[in-house]
Amino acid sequence: MASSIGSVTTQPASIAAPPGTTRAVAGTAAGQPSFKEVLADSVRQLDAAQHDAETAVAALTAGENTSPDNVLAAVRKADLAFRMMIEIRDELMRMYREVQSIQV
Repeated sequence: MASSIGSVTTQPASIAAPPGTTRAVAGTAAGQPSFKEVLADSVRQLDAAQHDAETAVAALTAGENTSPDNVLAAVRKADLAFRMMIEIRDELMRMYREVQSIQV
């Protein structure tokens, strides 16, 4: 998940397009994924990590031949991905509130 989040470009989108041109969505003109795509991909990866952890725990409790180390690693990976997503959400909400408080 961190690798897809780190791939977001840090260059700001232009405010106004030159006359006679159309404005492209930031990031998509250069072949980069849009913020929406990166966020959706991150949520999919989080869901997959949680599903893997649930499957590993279920296999261990069912008595299947599963290493407890692998189960612990899957659970920790899912936990870390979830915590990262919570931090991202909190930061987005903080930025949203900051933009809302700007007086025009």
